Amino acid sequence: MNTTVIKTGKARIYLIHYTSVENNIVGEIKDVAHRVLGEETDEYVIHIHLYPDEEQLFSQLYLKALKHGVSVLAKNMLAYHEAWTGIPCVHLPIRELLKLDKLTRLGVIEHEVAHAKLHGNIYYYLAPPSTFSDLNLLYAVYCSVKDYEVGEYLKSRNIVKTQLSFIKYILATLEPEDYYSAVKLCGLLLPYREKVSRTRISIIENILQQNILVLEKKYIEASQKDFYEKVIELYSFFEKLKKLNKYL
Repeated sequence: MNTTVIKTGKARIYLIHYTSVENNIVGEIKDVAHRVLGEETDEYVIHIHLYPDEEQLFSQLYLKALKHGVSVLAKNMLAYHEAWTGIPCVHLPIRELLKLDKLTRLGVIEHEVAHAKLHGNIYYYLAPPSTFSDLNLLYAVYCSVKDYEVGEYLKSRNIVKTQLSFIKYILATLEPEDYYSAVKLCGLLLPYREKVSRTRISIIENILQQNILVLEKKYIEASQKDFYEKVIELYSFFEKLKKLNKYL
């Protein structure tokens, strides 16, 4: 295991890799760190773990989840972020990242680094103080709220082209009846809604059976509240919408 330290602004990033790493990946991560975090004035630490492939990433992350009593761990994701120990961590699979075009790959890395900045506290990985009947929906809403916050953060830094490429890639993987993934992707898409094609927006609208402007309004309204209140409000909205859609 080797560690490279990246300093940008007052942030210190520990790049931890478990095998030899191509220089272009390290260079891209450094560029992303400066682009996403360079203007920040707060002091903090982020760990970025680089694995040879998704299989090794998940096996290591699964062991860490068991150690810290984490019961929800989604598979087949392009990258992961967590803060189970109180230190924000990003987990990236090198082989899968290198299969992406450069814009999409940068979009993924930007997205995860922004998560580490915004959601680097265990607070963002605990269930809100309420009762939920659909844990899959709760997980989707949790991800969606955090992705929306990340999108707003990146957009405020004029990071657009790479994020649009990332959004396009993720939308292309969406199954036509996957309600939970559509909920999750709302948060990713909405900050950039005005720059996303009508065709791609309709993918989300068709699954959720709801106009994108209505969805956008709900997220904007929820954004004025604290994190748990956002999750509870949007969970209630999507739960009602899901029940309504069964009768359409």
